[in-house]
Amino acid sequence: MISLSEENNLIIDYTQIVGHSCLVTFTSWESGILWTNIIENNRTVHANFLDDPSLLLSTIHDSPEACQWIDKIPKNLMGKLLDYERIHRTPTYSLFCLLNRYQSAIDLFTSNPLLMAIIMHSAKENNWSEETTANLLLEKRIKILEACGFLGDKSTLKIINKISYTSFHPKRYQLMQTILALPDKHLLNHLHYIDFSLFHLLISHPKLLSSRLLHSYQAKWPITKFKMLYADIGRMADNEEGNTEQRILNSRTIDELEAMHDRYTERLNEERYNIDEIDDINYPAAPIAGTETIIPITNSKELFREGRKQHHCVASYHHDIVARRSYIYKVIEPERATLEIRIQSSGHHLGQVKLACNKMPSKETLDSISTWIKSRKTTY
Repeated sequence: MISLSEENNLIIDYTQIVGHSCLVTFTSWESGILWTNIIENNRTVHANFLDDPSLLLSTIHDSPEACQWIDKIPKNLMGKLLDYERIHRTPTYSLFCLLNRYQSAIDLFTSNPLLMAIIMHSAKENNWSEETTANLLLEKRIKILEACGFLGDKSTLKIINKISYTSFHPKRYQLMQTILALPDKHLLNHLHYIDFSLFHLLISHPKLLSSRLLHSYQAKWPITKFKMLYADIGRMADNEEGNTEQRILNSRTIDELEAMHDRYTERLNEERYNIDEIDDINYPAAPIAGTETIIPITNSKELFREGRKQHHCVASYHHDIVARRSYIYKVIEPERATLEIRIQSSGHHLGQVKLACNKMPSKETLDSISTWIKSRKTTY
């Protein structure tokens, strides 16, 4: 239950929720934000701005009973606070207090909300006093970064200013610190678009940071496709002389990388292997029993024939199958496809599924495969 006092203080009654008398009061914006709780006649005033009552402004924003209290908050700040709350999925009381008390907090929050979020995270992690936090707000932004555990340089600040994001969670602070501590992180400043998906990609593929390929990075860049092409080319070129990885990184676009992949596939299926001459190696037992329409490939000649017939690089999985890292099946219906089951300590997981020429399967085909795996009581 929400109500207002004569002084325009917001009162929220949690009695019915907690099962005993419990009132929480928030003073108004013009009086200076402070909260008090009264639990069974015991009154506690919370002066520490980090004492967060877990108030979500979004839960009271449209309440008729709270509208007079809400109306006293500057509208431009209220909109940004609601956005911040939605993106960071966190209560904003501590931030709300600083905005109410310090113009420097308003200035930073409105111009660089991510840097403000970094300050709030550090304040809570390190239990900073309000004075310490307020003094930091007056510092140059490079000094703010240093105090929050980042490298204090213009390159780091520029990258943070460029990060695009629509959601945020605490693990991303550590992700930012890891990427922004890289010696070549300044190369990110040359990109037109930066997001957290890029940071995750650089964790698994750090050499990509200095590649020409990264210059084409943009929103909805095909990260999954890149990882597939990168892994496939690496397998196909495993015994080849020269720096294949560097050739991958020198590609300017995903289309160029895909063309390289197709050249390796063609050589794999038509030049490097004469099926009649290769050893016929029997593979270990399939991890999941097949069916009439999903058939395990049980030897090396069958695998090479599958790659040649379907015009893709499945033959490069030979060593992974022998080492029991993967297993390959041919799918007959509802579409002719080839699928990979990855064998891991956590169980058997669905890997790649491709039609001829690496085309993507239909939803019907994926649903059929999903049903098959679930029927064998396997997780993926």
